[in-house]
Amino acid sequence: ALGKSQVNGAHMALAEINKGGGILGHHVEILVQDGGADVGKSVEKLNELVDKDHVNFTAGSVSSAVAQACSLAIIEPATGHGLPGQAARP
Repeated sequence: ALGKSQVNGAHMALAEINKGGGILGHHVEILVQDGGADVGKSVEKLNELVDKDHVNFTAGSVSSAVAQACSLAIIEPATGHGLPGQAARP
């Protein structure tokens, strides 16, 4: 339920951002992956987003353990991992 609320809120915010011209003139899209609060599965899904989809930013880890593992797994310097509302710190 929490993950669904985050996705819904992100879509609402993104609609406003894109309506205003996007970020630096580029419209933004949301790609959703669900690791089910499993660290290994979440890191695997994160790597897919980075390697296959070439995302520039990720956000939304609900579990502190997942947030920390995903932060440590980022290998592309240009890709940031946002940790909204998280207490985890690598």
